[in-house]
Amino acid sequence: MFELYQLAQLIAFAECGTLAGAAEQLHLSQPALSRSMQRLEAEMEVSLFKRQKNKIKLNDNGKLAVECAQKIVWQAQEMIRSVQDFDRKQRTILVGSCAPAPLWDILPALYNLYPDLTVSSELRENELLIKGLKDGTYQMIILPFEVNEEGTVCRKFGEEHLFFSHPPAHPLSGSSSLCLQDLNGETMLLRSNIGF
Repeated sequence: MFELYQLAQLIAFAECGTLAGAAEQLHLSQPALSRSMQRLEAEMEVSLFKRQKNKIKLNDNGKLAVECAQKIVWQAQEMIRSVQDFDRKQRTILVGSCAPAPLWDILPALYNLYPDLTVSSELRENELLIKGLKDGTYQMIILPFEVNEEGTVCRKFGEEHLFFSHPPAHPLSGSSSLCLQDLNGETMLLRSNIGF
């Protein structure tokens, strides 16, 4: 049975058009590549090349073999990626969050609970977080609202209180609460008091 590396060599020949070019791309000697292609032909029991004096090119069998080889090599690479991704997910807890502050407490707690696993986090928009939880990208997400969907468990984690600082003479100084639209584009210093 032929090897994957022989299929990759056949693809390289098709891309380069010459044994010399393919050998250079593959960091092989031209005689070694030629012998490998002869072994591939022997194992397939068909001729893949038209051979002329000092020239070789793919015949129709070879062109079909290249098409098939591209699919096989792509599938092999996809298999490796899938298995590696599966393995990584088995050893990784990925937390998605809409804001960084909740992660300050959650990540250390996860590190302590699961010392043998890799704990990682990403900041994303709410819609992407929900989609990622559904498709298994995230094992946990943090949102600013409750999600009531089958197959999910949602718990309130904490509250965030924001304070606006401004001089006493400012027109909004007497307000007990503010909306961002009340600021009319003014620059203000924001301080967060997080109650997690």
